[in-house]
Amino acid sequence: MAFVACVQEPTAPLKVFDDNVNGYYVLCEGLWKQDNSAICKINPKNGKVVLTYFKDVNGYKLGDTANNAIIKDSLMIVVITTPAIIEKINLKTGKSLGRLQLTEHSDPRHIYMLNDTTAYVTSLRYRCVYRINPKTMTRYQDSIPVGPAPEQLCGDGNYVYVVNSGYGDYLQKLPGASTISVIDTRTNLQTRQVPCGKNPCEIKYNDKLKRLYVLYYHLHSLKDSLGGVIEYDPKTM
Repeated sequence: MAFVACVQEPTAPLKVFDDNVNGYYVLCEGLWKQDNSAICKINPKNGKVVLTYFKDVNGYKLGDTANNAIIKDSLMIVVITTPAIIEKINLKTGKSLGRLQLTEHSDPRHIYMLNDTTAYVTSLRYRCVYRINPKTMTRYQDSIPVGPAPEQLCGDGNYVYVVNSGYGDYLQKLPGASTISVIDTRTNLQTRQVPCGKNPCEIKYNDKLKRLYVLYYHLHSLKDSLGGVIEYDPKTM
């Protein structure tokens, strides 16, 4: 047992992949309050998997309950919910390019990137959307009020669409639960809230069809309740 557990150079940095090798990245949310979120990387050429890629490269853990990641060119931006952190990573090296600390206990959930200097992040707890600058990893001072428990969001350039889940049964009786908030990117104000299926958690914009698609889970308290997908025309909602 002792021999198997030993490593030859315990302090040497781990060389997981050549910088030129592309791969598949898997964001592992982990368990709440266990501080075991991770990014693993799969080498498509040989099938090798590094389960703790981010930690191995940077020397520290990603954080607790990483919920969402987006890739833009050679960058990955990760939303880590419990510590309220946004992490920017260089995909070629795996190295962190900076961390943005959001308001404590804000529980950031998902991110939508409008352009190089503007991204929108939902705050599950504070029922708002933050704007951040991914280039400088700073936050704009304003926040945009939406509905209870905003989760995923998407956009078409002119508008950002946010699903306000109500967090299942927990906040369903509050105004704005189970709706879609529409935010004008020119004014950064919510222009309307549109009724949706109960407990909507995911939303996608199809640029080719010019349509929105919302996945709703429905409520656990209702017998034989069924979730589903709703299609919207963004022009008329």
